Amino acid sequence: MTDDTDTILVKRFQRGDIAAFEEFIQRHQQRLHRLANVFLNENSYCDDAVQEVFIRAYTGLPRFQFRSQPFSWLYKTLQNVCSEINRKQKAAPERGEHENHYKDEALQIEQKQELDKLFKLVSGLSRRERDVVLLRVFEECSEKETAMILGVRKGTVKSLLHRGLNKLKSRYIIK
Repeated sequence: MTDDTDTILVKRFQRGDIAAFEEFIQRHQQRLHRLANVFLNENSYCDDAVQEVFIRAYTGLPRFQFRSQPFSWLYKTLQNVCSEINRKQKAAPERGEHENHYKDEALQIEQKQELDKLFKLVSGLSRRERDVVLLRVFEECSEKETAMILGVRKGTVKSLLHRGLNKLKSRYIIK
C-alpha cells in the first residue's frame, strides 16, 4: 500500500495544498483505526488516537524530509500516541469494565467475540512481533514495505512473522 502517491500528496501539502492533506487522511484513516484497535488497551479511544495522529501530521508534515515513507512516519506516530493514551489510562482510576465498541453492525456477536479475542492475542505479542504481524497479515504489506516501515532487514521481518504467527497459533488453540 506504500507508494509514490503518499510522497506526492505530502509534497503538495508542503506547498500549501490543503486538499492533498485531506486526501492523505482519506487514504490512511481506516488503516490507522484498525491498527489503533490493537495498540490500545481500551478500543473506545481509537477515534481520539487517529485524530491526534492527523493533528500531529498537520503540524509535522510541513517539515517532513522524506528519510522514510510518509506511512512509516504515520505508523510510528500512531504507536507513540497509543502508548501515551495507554499510560494515561493506566494512571487513571478504573471506571468499570472495559467495553468494546464495534461500529460495523453487520458483524455477528460470535464474530465480534472472535475478533476481540484475536486483537487481545496480537496485543500479547512482543512489540516487534506485533508490528510485523499487523503490517504483513492485517495490512497486507510486502516484506520489503514492512522492513522499510519498521527500519529492519527483510530477514528480520521473516523471522518475526514466523515467531509471531507460531505464538498466535499456539495461544489461539489453547484458549
